[in-house]
Amino acid sequence: MEQAQQSEESVSSSSDEIAVWAVHPDDDAIREGVSHWLSKGCEYSGGRAHVAGILESHYRGLCQMWVVCAGVDIIGVMTTEITTYVSGKKVFKILTSGGGNMNPERARRVMDIMEDYGREQGCDAISIEGRPGWKRVYPEFDEIYRVFEKEL
Repeated sequence: MEQAQQSEESVSSSSDEIAVWAVHPDDDAIREGVSHWLSKGCEYSGGRAHVAGILESHYRGLCQMWVVCAGVDIIGVMTTEITTYVSGKKVFKILTSGGGNMNPERARRVMDIMEDYGREQGCDAISIEGRPGWKRVYPEFDEIYRVFEKEL
């Protein structure tokens, strides 16, 4: 896993009043203020993510956190990481996403913003880890593989 370049600047767009802002790891007020959205994103992680772990990883610079705003209202939060695989392929991975009032048009605009960020970081691809419903929102994404799991 590779640490993404931290930036003082935000990634944003005024289209449909949607903006996506990078959360600085030291911004405890924002980090704790979006924990309820993080919790929603963790619900579908299969036990792989929990709020305290995400906050710790973000603080240590192991993942990025983004707030999604419609006007002045925060309507969601995402966590991401940039991974370079042994093949050399560099992927911008959306790990968790939680929010509300995110219609398909807004979700596609957020993805456009995230894709631009991934390109700026030199990534070859962007991926989403989550439930199958993402395919309806982003039909242009290919399902690369499925994960099968059994509790022990």
